[in-house]
Amino acid sequence: MTASPAPRARKPASEPTRSDLDERDRYAALTATAAATVRGSAQAWRNGLTAFITLVTTAVIFQGRDTTTGLAAGWRMAITVLIGGGLLLAALGLWQALAAEAGTSPELQTLPEIRAAHGTLDAYEVHLAVAAARRLQWGRRAVAAAITTLLTGIALTWWAPPTQAPPPAYVTITHDHTATCGNLQPSSTGSLRLTAPGTPEPVTIPLSHITGITPATSCP
Repeated sequence: MTASPAPRARKPASEPTRSDLDERDRYAALTATAAATVRGSAQAWRNGLTAFITLVTTAVIFQGRDTTTGLAAGWRMAITVLIGGGLLLAALGLWQALAAEAGTSPELQTLPEIRAAHGTLDAYEVHLAVAAARRLQWGRRAVAAAITTLLTGIALTWWAPPTQAPPPAYVTITHDHTATCGNLQPSSTGSLRLTAPGTPEPVTIPLSHITGITPATSCP
């Protein structure tokens, strides 16, 4: 079986118009600057993301523990996941911006390889610009998700309810036809000592004078 002959080139029906030539020149100029434009934008994003990550990381390191100390374990876990996830997303966006700024393909090193894969150098430049733009777009999406996640975590630190401190252990002791309320204190054998709210000196009550002991959540 013989191979079919290659198709012969055909002469265009008419020569290109002035508009066609202008469009070709504009496309060539656009192709020549597309990759540089995308890389410049990626560099600006990279600089901004680096400052953003540094600022957020510093704030988390110096204030994160103090901010969440008084919160319940479940709220601390949620805030940790949100802020940690936000930092990871920001780092991913920074990595994508760096990749877009680099904008080169290490797999294609020689001119014959570039022509074999893309046909012309112009097509290769377009390929690099599109790949860099795609990476930069993913980086922007990661940054948007990072900001949303971080703001949610910060909002939780503002609105999460603090852990409730256990109520003080008060007791009301009835003795000598009166009642004394306060916190129990260490005492010697044969008596009880109470510290009443607002009274600096403890009250010592002999056990023989006590007629009743009642737990209380507060003192009058």
